[in-house]
Amino acid sequence: MLKAYQLLITLVDTHIPVWRRVIIPAETTFKRLHDTIQFSMGWQDYHLYQFDIEFAHKLSLRERILLVGDDEAYEEHQFRQLELLKNSVDKNLFEDPSRYNQWLLRSEVGKAKIIKLPRYVEANPEFSYTYDFGDDWKHTIQLENIINTYDNGYPVLLEGEGACPPEDVGGPPGYEHFQQVWNNPSHSEYEDIRSWGQSQMYEELDIEKTNRNMSDVLKLKRIKK
Repeated sequence: MLKAYQLLITLVDTHIPVWRRVIIPAETTFKRLHDTIQFSMGWQDYHLYQFDIEFAHKLSLRERILLVGDDEAYEEHQFRQLELLKNSVDKNLFEDPSRYNQWLLRSEVGKAKIIKLPRYVEANPEFSYTYDFGDDWKHTIQLENIINTYDNGYPVLLEGEGACPPEDVGGPPGYEHFQQVWNNPSHSEYEDIRSWGQSQMYEELDIEKTNRNMSDVLKLKRIKK
């Protein structure tokens, strides 16, 4: 039996509700949580991502940790912090240097592929996940329940609502326009939007299909303790 977390994942700022409720084994990494979000929401994993966890109990000057998905982002953050501490950061890079610098100094950075969920999730039961810094899709993640007798070694989607927006649709405003056209055959853009949406694999949530795809991939990639 495994320990697991029941999480509620909610897409922010959409004109219709889009959310998923999943169970994921606790002893896995934030990278695996990223994979689970991608599968359960219906994203295609084309873009960069980041977890932002604001510490519920601030025991030091650091107020949050950013868990990034690639080594380049990790190294860039580390470099900027070091330069700031040496008081040699190029302030022309930022519109509001003092505010940015304060935020930077109060943030830790880590690699999602290394850090495991129990290190932060139970102490900070609500945090955020951003996918695609262009469209800027923000998700809130809430810890709803801790399960001590979980039978599966891979995540499972329990329930959800709303179709996942197509990739590169233009963020929440673009998705609202997309849906207005998608559902209006008399609109001048209807045929183009329908064709483009289908090419982007836009479809309604299918929980059975999602779980089948997710288990086929993720159960073969269990994280070793």
